[in-house]
Amino acid sequence: MIRDRPRPSTATRARWTIVRWDQARLGGRGRSDAATVTAASARQTPHYIRETARSRWRSRPCTRNDHMGSVGTVKFGILGENLACEALRRRGYAVLARRYRTRVGEIDIVAADGDTMVFVEVKARRDTRCGVPAEAVTWWKQRRIITMARFYLAVHRCQHRPVRFDVVSVLAPIGAPPTVEIIRGAFTAEGW
Repeated sequence: MIRDRPRPSTATRARWTIVRWDQARLGGRGRSDAATVTAASARQTPHYIRETARSRWRSRPCTRNDHMGSVGTVKFGILGENLACEALRRRGYAVLARRYRTRVGEIDIVAADGDTMVFVEVKARRDTRCGVPAEAVTWWKQRRIITMARFYLAVHRCQHRPVRFDVVSVLAPIGAPPTVEIIRGAFTAEGW
């Protein structure tokens, strides 16, 4: 049994709203078959799934940008991307796309450096308590960036062009000017 809240005492049994699996697959829109059941009866009906816990904590409505961070975090990320774009343009890059969305995720910046297509991941931090920003581009994130780059190249029919993956590290402490570091060829697509 999956628990996302503290276990209820024996005096109060947990009650869940459950919906049929086919309705949950469609986003749980149809509420006509929803029922309130106890945990014991929910375990006996495998074709139903648990939707939300009924308790004093009300679940907030799901919005489109629930996967995004808080407003301040998103604004700080956009500020980091703006600083990265300025630094790239000063170095002679031509920015082709920003925040390019694919099914896998989002490419921060797509640029051209001469004939080379450059896919740029921007990492911005306020301080280095959790490490420098470039260290946040893990192998898993690299694999996702490579997948998104392949998608971009296929859609725009430019697979013949050479490709490079750069990381821009933006360190913007409060009360100090930001520092922008461009790491050219931070990783390659070999082996993926």
